[in-house]
Amino acid sequence: MEPVLSALMRPSGDPSVLEVAFTEAVEGAGRDDEVTERLLDAARDLFCRRGVRRSTMADVAGRAGVSRITVYRRFTTKDRLVEQVVRREFRRYFDRFMVDIQDAETVADRVVLGFVSSLRAIRGNRLIGGLMAAEPDAVVPSMTTDGGHTLAVVQRFVASRLRQEQRAGNVRDGVDVNLVAEMMVRVSASFLVIPSQVIDLDDDERLRAVARRFLVPMLEPCGELLLAMRQYRPTARSLKPVGGAASRAQPIDSGPIAVHCEDRSESAHASRGREPAVATAEQPHPSAEGLTITALLRRNAQQYPERPALTTGIGPDAGTLTWSQLRAEVAALTRGLTLLGLERGDRMLIAMSARAEHWIADLAAVHAGALPCSTYDTMGTEQIGVLARHSAATVLLLEGEEQVRRWQPLLNDLPDLRAVVVLDWDAAPAGDPRFVAYTAVRGATAPDDAAFEALTDAVTPDRPLALTYTAGTTGDPKGVVLTHRNVIHECRMQQQLVPLPEHPRSLAYLPPAHVAGRVLGIHMPVCDAGHVTICPAPGGLLPALRTVRPQVFFGVPRVWEKIAAALRAELATLPAEQAEPVAQARRTALEVHRLRSEGTDLPAELTGPLEQLDAQVMRPFRAAVGLDDCHRAFNGAAPVPTAVQEFLASVGLPVYEVWGLAETTGAATISVPGGFAPGSAGRPGPGIEVEEAGDGELLVRGPVVCAGYLRADGTVESATDADGWLPTGDVGTVDSRGLVTVTDRKKEIIVTDGGKNIAPARIESLLRAHPLVAHAVVIGERRRHLTALLVLDEETAPSWARARGITASGPDALSRDPEVLEALDRAVAEANAVLSHEEQVRNHRVLAGPWTTETGELTPGLSLRRRAIDELHAATIEAMYTP
Repeated sequence: MEPVLSALMRPSGDPSVLEVAFTEAVEGAGRDDEVTERLLDAARDLFCRRGVRRSTMADVAGRAGVSRITVYRRFTTKDRLVEQVVRREFRRYFDRFMVDIQDAETVADRVVLGFVSSLRAIRGNRLIGGLMAAEPDAVVPSMTTDGGHTLAVVQRFVASRLRQEQRAGNVRDGVDVNLVAEMMVRVSASFLVIPSQVIDLDDDERLRAVARRFLVPMLEPCGELLLAMRQYRPTARSLKPVGGAASRAQPIDSGPIAVHCEDRSESAHASRGREPAVATAEQPHPSAEGLTITALLRRNAQQYPERPALTTGIGPDAGTLTWSQLRAEVAALTRGLTLLGLERGDRMLIAMSARAEHWIADLAAVHAGALPCSTYDTMGTEQIGVLARHSAATVLLLEGEEQVRRWQPLLNDLPDLRAVVVLDWDAAPAGDPRFVAYTAVRGATAPDDAAFEALTDAVTPDRPLALTYTAGTTGDPKGVVLTHRNVIHECRMQQQLVPLPEHPRSLAYLPPAHVAGRVLGIHMPVCDAGHVTICPAPGGLLPALRTVRPQVFFGVPRVWEKIAAALRAELATLPAEQAEPVAQARRTALEVHRLRSEGTDLPAELTGPLEQLDAQVMRPFRAAVGLDDCHRAFNGAAPVPTAVQEFLASVGLPVYEVWGLAETTGAATISVPGGFAPGSAGRPGPGIEVEEAGDGELLVRGPVVCAGYLRADGTVESATDADGWLPTGDVGTVDSRGLVTVTDRKKEIIVTDGGKNIAPARIESLLRAHPLVAHAVVIGERRRHLTALLVLDEETAPSWARARGITASGPDALSRDPEVLEALDRAVAEANAVLSHEEQVRNHRVLAGPWTTETGELTPGLSLRRRAIDELHAATIEAMYTP
């Protein structure tokens, strides 16, 4: 143990080495309290001085059996825990306060009940109680002093809520909400010291009496000011549906969406055994208010008529539409679809590859007041039948022979279907009156500018804009209804946090059926008046990147791994005279990236040289993958492996994590240069709140949360509880910096037969770190231990084998090759070395693959279909558990 401790205490610049050393030391300490205390002191030193994350140290200490209170004594401060409690209680108090203000006495009453509930919660908090053992009277002063961190947090929170009321029309313009917030919070906080010292906190009547005596004179100016500025009416978020017309579902063609709001707040919040953490971002830029996609398309056509809008293809065969041309095409198709019978509130399905007509059809349906929905090219007949029947689409757009072949067996089972529009008329079956040519629809009537402008003006921000179906990884897909307000807020939010140049270039390679493909490929270029190029096929991504040189790019981990591999190959070809400047630039860029991840201000001696090195050395190097002018590089779906992320950052391409889902219009949290940390998904975007429920589930509230789920009868059911919180199904944490970390899907948590709850995502990420592994799936639900399926990477595995002189070729042969199997045995052992006993993989199998949507293991969004994997590979899985 002594050598390990000595090694742990020696300075090291690599946090991963320190983490491994600490893990080994803690696990070796057993129940030796003296050694454990020394380890925790050493870990605290690492946390404070060397940048190792507190959550990492707390996690490994907890796995070693150290009590959580002991861990928190070393790794946090009571002020942070107190802040969490006060923010929760103050939020509850403030929601009640805003809809029930009458006079200074009422204000005092609310102040007492709200703030005393904070003290009660603090008194009953075990962690805070453990921290207060040596200084039990220190909590209240830490909350109430002028310089107190908690007081400042609460004051900002109140000011934010008052600004929300001001935008809603409940507070008159011109009122200094910051001044009002400061007055309210300081007066309220000054009262905290009275009940904590002389009054029983459980005696509500006595507390109120004292409040009226001491607080009413102090709050009189505050109450008068609030009453004077308030045009009193209860806000929508404070009212819960109790039945009647307001609580019934309504059809989506009835104007702004009115949803059936089931009060699921009890189920979403009942399991809160600990204080929830709330992350509230800055407020959104007001420029998003009142806008619609149809109005923005008109703006682009009028203000930038000759600027490129949409390009299909790469190279000399590419075709481009300007903004005026694109809107003219949309207008022509809108007129034809209307004549075809597409009405306001109808659903229209689009089954086309990535091409200009797909974009045009989508925007045309929106102008007609219908709800467009794209399907994945990879879906089979049975899968698309589920979507077609549920959506009750009245019009279907098909591209050609392949789409007609897959859809034709379903058509007679779709009673709502009125017409099938086919782009390639030669693929249409003869004699079926439901089929009509795309060209015929487009040219059905002469232009009518007045009618088209009327359709444009009829669209409102809360009208439905798009229907996108979830992946259905744990059940049937759900139809998510997004509004213009949802999508425009998402687009403006990203621009507010990570600005792009005017008319930015982008590359659309994700299918429009995916929420990211739809928002980033169709809607964001309209919002930004940008130029989007449609990538002809995913396999042509790298050549397309080099041609387009996008200024914004979103990828999933697999895409970033391929880009990193291409850059590493480019690095290996550099001559010696270029390799050294690149190496120097990489060291500087990586140091800057790590400092930013810690929230540290960058010294001037780093920022100046970095800009120069990037311009002279790294930008030309990044041009090899077409990302030399990329201003916004985001990753989603799963975290990028740390090694890949740091490599990309070292070449001047920091990739920032985002987190969200279809129900949040894509990203709900965004990492930015001034707000990110390894493993986190950033902070909530402007106007968005994220709360950690008691069972660890992350809840989201804000303008990106969808209108709801489409029902089979055409109505929309709310996806949120009565307070507007969306249960995301993701498990995670919110730290004191407001950074959100997602650990796993709630439904994917593995429960072993011993009752242990294990999150597979981290284990799978460690296994995928080896270049041979494309996919890793951990198995263990209701079983005695964990096993794993490892799928070979069809692109990397052959080159890896050739570099080592392995003669086997083809995925099947490689999956049986002794050297490949030995390398993966070592990869599993290395992963197990940093995992707890229960998390370790005891057995594994190597599969040739590949896994695709066609083979059934992946969703169209490339997520794992765990249920399907269990069924498709049942024999292999059972063999791993057979003695």
